[in-house]
Amino acid sequence: MAFQRDRPESYTLTSLNDLAGVRVLAFPRSRLAEVDRLLRKEFATWTSDPVESDGEVQAFKYYGHCSQASAKVKGEYQVVSMLTGLFWEVEHSAIYKPDARLGGISEHLRHAKSHARRDESAQSVRRTVRSARSPGIAADRSPLTSFDDSR
Repeated sequence: MAFQRDRPESYTLTSLNDLAGVRVLAFPRSRLAEVDRLLRKEFATWTSDPVESDGEVQAFKYYGHCSQASAKVKGEYQVVSMLTGLFWEVEHSAIYKPDARLGGISEHLRHAKSHARRDESAQSVRRTVRSARSPGIAADRSPLTSFDDSR
């Protein structure tokens, strides 16, 4: 949505969904749904706003008012895998709190994400080709799988 100059009242601190926030890091990744269920019991009225990539939920995210804290300020909580959460922390710091020594880091991160997506697609194609050649044999023997926090 584009910035609307004729509606400055829409741009106040209390209109932000994440003026106060908490990010819960889950490890291993398989615990995401469990942590999400427990927190949903406590914050059942909050609005869901999941972070998705290619149709897959990367993080559970919710926002709403915490009546014990404030009727005006909305808070947000996120439930995300530890590896993703730590990457987001570094990325957020590099983009929103740049240090002069980090000049050009945001462009580097965008470039790195683009390469990661391309490499992931290529790896998927290689797995498909290998599995077609050798049915029943695990196709992915990449050394990077040991760093995958989804297991």
